Amino acid sequence: MSYCTSTYVQIYVKRVQFSESTKITPQDVENYSENISRQMDAQLSTKGLTVPVNVVSSPLSYALLQDICALGSAALTERIASYTGSARSPSEHADILFEQYKLRMQELLDDPSMLSDALYSQTLVTGLLVRSPQREGELLVDRSETQAVYFKSETIDEFVERHGFAHRNKELYPNTIYYENES
Repeated sequence: MSYCTSTYVQIYVKRVQFSESTKITPQDVENYSENISRQMDAQLSTKGLTVPVNVVSSPLSYALLQDICALGSAALTERIASYTGSARSPSEHADILFEQYKLRMQELLDDPSMLSDALYSQTLVTGLLVRSPQREGELLVDRSETQAVYFKSETIDEFVERHGFAHRNKELYPNTIYYENES
């Protein structure tokens, strides 16, 4: 599944025309868009998002991803066109598009909350973690500290180890283990 179509990509592509009679066809551009979308999904999944993002359940997030995908696809289209002879020479515009794609994707990865209506496949956890035998598998969280992703398939100990949380001995509640980020 692609976040954008060849029609959307054409908005950004300035030097290359594509049709069924050109070296680069709309189907080629659709294939480039699918490739870019898969790369985006791979990166977004590391932030706990359910991918691909669905246009029906997450229209705002989808629109943002559509635009970012179009930038990456347009850059790829222009670069490939320069190698197939469909454009006169390698395009500075392709480089600008690619830099914009990378920048926008990095901004999104740095702040996934930009995808405000997207669904998450993991639970986002921040701050002080509490594990209690009386509440097996439950995390009590003080949301004043660093954000981390808790994968539902991992144990609390795996989460604590993966994020560098250190054991902190407190005796507030019997049989309760507290962890706090070391940083």
